[in-house]
This record gives sequence, C-alpha cells and structure tokens, in this order.
Amino acid sequence: MLKAITFGTFYFFLVFCISLFVWVYFCVPETKGLPIEEIDKILSGYQGAEDIACIADVR
Repeated sequence: MLKAITFGTFYFFLVFCISLFVWVYFCVPETKGLPIEEIDKILSGYQGAEDIACIADVR
C-alpha cells in the first residue's frame, strides 16, 4: 500500500489543509474573550432569523 502512494497524495492533503484553514478563518465565529454563556448563545441550535438575532444580541 505504501508503494502506491505518490507525491500527488501530499498535494491533495496540502490543498485539503489549506481549504480547512480558510474555512475556519472565515466561517467559525470568534470566541476569544467571551464568557461561556455567550459562547453557548452563539453556538446553540437556533436557525435562520433567530440565529441572526441571537448573534446580534451577543455582539
């Protein structure tokens, strides 16, 4: 199995890791310096308009 792995595999994982970094940077909400209660409000299971209102309240 190890002989079948080519250098292209490493490029695949490089692109995958860079893509995940970009997604985390732009899509995961910042929680630094927030109390646990506010983090719970941001990450709770609200949907749609409730989600936007909840995040606006926290900010």
